[in-house]
Amino acid sequence: MTSFVGRGAELADIRRLLGASRLVTLTGPGGVGKTRLALRVAEQVGRTFGGRVWLVELAELRDPALLAHTVAAQLDLADHAQGDIADALLEHLADAHVLLVLDNCEHLVDAVAKLVDRITRAAPRVHVLATSRESLGVVGEAGFVVPPLPVPDPEAVTSAAEVLRYDGTSLLIDRARAVRSDFHVDDHNYAAVAALCRWLDGIPLAIELAAVRLRSLSAEEIVDRLGDRFRLLTLGRRFGPARHQTLQATVEWSHALCTPAEQTMWAKAALFPGGLELDAVEAVVVGDDLPGSAVIDVLDSLVDKSILSTEGGEHTRYVMLESLRDFGLRQLDAEESATLRRRHRDFYADLVATLRLAYLDGSGDVAMARILRERGNLRAALEFCATEPGEARAGMRMAAGLLAYWSAKAAAEGARWLDRLLAADPTPSRERAQALCDRAWLPVLRPGQSASGFLDEAEQVVEELKLHSGLESILIQRSRAAACLYEGRPAAAAEILARVLTWFETWEPSSEWDRAYRPYALLSCRIVLALAHSATGEPRQAEALLREALPVAAEHGHTSQRAVGLWNLGMLRLEAGETAEAAELARECLRLARDIDDQTCVADGLRLLCSIAAAEGDATHAALLWGATAEADQANAAMIISGWESDVYARHRALAHDAIGEESFDAAYRLGAGLTTAEAIAVALDERPARAQRLAKLERTLTRRQNQVADLIAEGKSNREIADALTISVRTAESHVDHILSALGFSTRAQIATWVASGRGEPPPP
Repeated sequence: MTSFVGRGAELADIRRLLGASRLVTLTGPGGVGKTRLALRVAEQVGRTFGGRVWLVELAELRDPALLAHTVAAQLDLADHAQGDIADALLEHLADAHVLLVLDNCEHLVDAVAKLVDRITRAAPRVHVLATSRESLGVVGEAGFVVPPLPVPDPEAVTSAAEVLRYDGTSLLIDRARAVRSDFHVDDHNYAAVAALCRWLDGIPLAIELAAVRLRSLSAEEIVDRLGDRFRLLTLGRRFGPARHQTLQATVEWSHALCTPAEQTMWAKAALFPGGLELDAVEAVVVGDDLPGSAVIDVLDSLVDKSILSTEGGEHTRYVMLESLRDFGLRQLDAEESATLRRRHRDFYADLVATLRLAYLDGSGDVAMARILRERGNLRAALEFCATEPGEARAGMRMAAGLLAYWSAKAAAEGARWLDRLLAADPTPSRERAQALCDRAWLPVLRPGQSASGFLDEAEQVVEELKLHSGLESILIQRSRAAACLYEGRPAAAAEILARVLTWFETWEPSSEWDRAYRPYALLSCRIVLALAHSATGEPRQAEALLREALPVAAEHGHTSQRAVGLWNLGMLRLEAGETAEAAELARECLRLARDIDDQTCVADGLRLLCSIAAAEGDATHAALLWGATAEADQANAAMIISGWESDVYARHRALAHDAIGEESFDAAYRLGAGLTTAEAIAVALDERPARAQRLAKLERTLTRRQNQVADLIAEGKSNREIADALTISVRTAESHVDHILSALGFSTRAQIATWVASGRGEPPPP
């Protein structure tokens, strides 16, 4: 949102380093502009990587164990992989030509170094551009120390023109004019501007913070108020790197210019790694030292002073730069910090419970959007529960409230949190029974783990606590049915689910949550039971359940359940030969899944459309979509329940492969593999221009054999002569010629000959 100032030499140097090394790390103190510089370089070199440039922001991540999950999620790699997600990530990147920008690595430097080392060894065409306060120490790493911006020497300059030659001055002027449009450097203030820029040592963050003060003070007035601070800064260089001391002094100076209420808000807001919204401020930050009546004014003031920034949307979100957040945290004493962290956890535990109820009441889209915004804070709250003695049960309740999120978007992360919380408190409890059920529901198992093992223990807990007549017992049975599906025993799953469905139909809820949960449970059971009937070869029973469930899902706003049901019904209609209806159902599933970012349903919808395209004779389009879903095919997403689904896909894939041959299938598949998830969805839904652009590129992609045929056509060879020259049948030669004409949008062999003679330039669009 702001202009990029200077750095021409640095940009050129970093581009050269990226050309010579596959790992370049930008180092320097906080606030020196490492992130901004990295993003600018990435923008400039993007074409070299065909636009395949990925930014992974690590500032909010605190747990090194989640590093690979975070990178995989940013690359649209589904988080349902069995085994090590890092292995899936390496497999995904093995043949990729991409640039990864890993931002803010300093607090995870060991974990980042290990992962980057594995990536650069396993993926020879992947380049990494990292930003960190220290180098990664990986073999082959090229380091680049980001310097401060050049600033004038106040004792050497003699005119405004000289001051204006420096990038540090240009940045100060640019940012100052954002708050005071008439600011300029002239013969009256150039010396003060030079002194100010030099005092800030050219640190971009420091300059931007100081520029805000130019709204109410002149450059001369600011310099007059530096006083002892300037001398203290000079002395500070003896105790550490000069630029570190400079940034610290700048932040301290900005802090000193805040009122006591603003300083309090700064320190407390620093507790929120993912930013905060007004309800969080009122619940956690408000206290005797910061009354609620003053909150809005103080927030506005901190935004004005660039301590906080805002993100738009229906609800304003306040975010803080990481260096400023670190400074704010140091202003809290241990006792105050502990109290606030507990209040932080309590707020997010209550928020999860509220969002869970909203999800059940039909506001799932809104609830999921808030969860996505709060991921950093939810992780911090769960970390508190997992590490603070006596808090694991509260963490289990939080994790249970997030089950819909884990299932749709982050199964591996959810499984990891549940494993940690279960290990932290092995005491039998209602919360432990629920956590064990949820853990079995997530299809992510490490060696030595089994869904049945979790459920056996859950039954022991239920028996010990005498909960066997309540909801806990029936949820164990529901999870056991899911485990049967994962294990390829759909008949057993159907038998269990029929009993569970009967129980829910006769259950009389006693609490608000139970009353909200009952219709959702009935809907969920019907849809999962339909999956089981589909897998056991009982399509009539499955379709009846789905026709009953889908209107209910639409009425109550259960979008994710509706998407699953649409996909399953689409599979059944495909198997019945009704491909037009199947395609309509699959596209509706895909649209809904995209709207709520449900990765599992997105994968299911794409796979179904692959099979439909093959069944309808559009083998090239089917191959392209299969390439686009390659990651999902390898990830064993949660909704792949039995060999039935795999058999359907395998049969149609073989049909498409046989229709166009190995070379054409592979060419289309490779093109599809280069699509992002968003592009793949757009192509699958026939949304232009995405489909037009991609299919035009595909249609103009000739295989090696077809290029040989084109060369022979340019030599004036007939189909018979082409067949003899290439030792193929005349019919095969004719097929190649027809494909070339179609791919290039031509109608005559003469046009092919002219195209070859002209160096195979871009043909007119078909």
